[in-house]
Amino acid sequence: MRELEHLLPDLEPPPGGLARLQHSLRGRRTRTRPRVLHWLPATAGACAMILLVSLWLPGVVQRQQRTAALTRALREAMAPQANGIRVINGAVLALPSGQANVRIYLVQTNPPPAAKH
Repeated sequence: MRELEHLLPDLEPPPGGLARLQHSLRGRRTRTRPRVLHWLPATAGACAMILLVSLWLPGVVQRQQRTAALTRALREAMAPQANGIRVINGAVLALPSGQANVRIYLVQTNPPPAAKH
């Protein structure tokens, strides 16, 4: 290593060259890091939001479908046809009521049977 130091002379940078080099390096370092750090939390947040929605949405849709089926069954029970209450794919149980003009029904719906092919 000593021989190499003797063979290569020390060169002085041109006037202001060292300051320009340091400024250029500082400018590159500050430009690249914030871009990476800026997008990382936004990307992680978007991925987390997509994951949560994909886990949450099917449950909401299923609850809405069950609520709609129960609402339909209750509407049928509230407005019976001339030949009595008709419930398809379910069961209705008339419960006693303390008032003469009040009807109470317990309604349970079952999923329709699978179609045979």
